[in-house]
Amino acid sequence: MSIGWLLVSLWPHSCMHVYNGEDTHRLSCIEYGCHVTLLVAGVILDYSFLVVLWADETKEAAAPPRVR
Repeated sequence: MSIGWLLVSLWPHSCMHVYNGEDTHRLSCIEYGCHVTLLVAGVILDYSFLVVLWADETKEAAAPPRVR
């Protein structure tokens, strides 16, 4: 879901800007709502990448040495 939001979030963000006009209160809500969710999605994606990386390292450490 994080990857999808990072890829698609620009479309509703720009449409809300067009619809909003010059209302600065709603503009700040749009900015915080979209940009904070982008930051959260990025953190989730980074964490999931690190979990996969750490799991791969523990598999290599637990594996018996190869004989050549």
